[in-house]
Amino acid sequence: MQTTTNAEGPKATFTRVQHHLDVAGVSWPNFSVAAADYERYLVEREVFAKDEHAADLYLACACLRGLTAAVAAFDALLRSVARPVIARVGRDPDFVDEVIQVLREKLLIGVERRAPKLAQYQGRSSLATWIRTAAARVALNCRRAAKAPHEALDASQHGPSSPEQPDCEYAKAQCKRELGVALQIALDGLTERDRALLSLHLVDGVSLERLANLYEVGRATIARWLAEARKTLTADVRKELCRRLALSPSEYDSVAAFVRSRMGASVVELLRAR
Repeated sequence: MQTTTNAEGPKATFTRVQHHLDVAGVSWPNFSVAAADYERYLVEREVFAKDEHAADLYLACACLRGLTAAVAAFDALLRSVARPVIARVGRDPDFVDEVIQVLREKLLIGVERRAPKLAQYQGRSSLATWIRTAAARVALNCRRAAKAPHEALDASQHGPSSPEQPDCEYAKAQCKRELGVALQIALDGLTERDRALLSLHLVDGVSLERLANLYEVGRATIARWLAEARKTLTADVRKELCRRLALSPSEYDSVAAFVRSRMGASVVELLRAR
């Protein structure tokens, strides 16, 4: 067998592969991947340090090898977790079905001679979370593509708007509509520790002192970790909103206070849903 890049010996490598196979066997008893093939799949992604998403990694590996039962299981997972995300972007059933089809092609088949996106899954988050993130991006891209001809027509009839003088109320409405998806993606980008800290503190009301005891660090360290998590979350939401709405820094600054005023409750709601 191949060895890993993280200095684990062959015995440790075999143990981890066997652990993944044992977990996957319980989750997916109706299909199997050869141990050597699965080990190569893990080594390519350098994910031996994390075992928590073993069943998800195994499912992805089996799908990329074209196992019918695995693809069926992935399809079921994709439809169940992607539909609510897509519906937040556009509720029309035809739109939701169209996005699911596009998403499936991108993840499982690949488009324009590109490899399936599922090959990029590394098990850093659950497969369901990874699919939700991909679904949000594909849904927004599909909606943007559908609106482009109409927006071009409006611009030709009414003249171009001035980017130096953005419509603040319009920008607020756009940010309000996109904030949920941007927050979801930003939360997915946080480390497991940061998400756990925010959830414990904001949702469960755990005090700084108790968090310090739980993590066996000082109260000042917990306060710093929470501040850094909030700062990262705010920066990532800003980046996502600017990218999705094509806002310049000055345009975002004009609505930044509005976004921050809505983030608190939305973050708690999303963390509670997790």
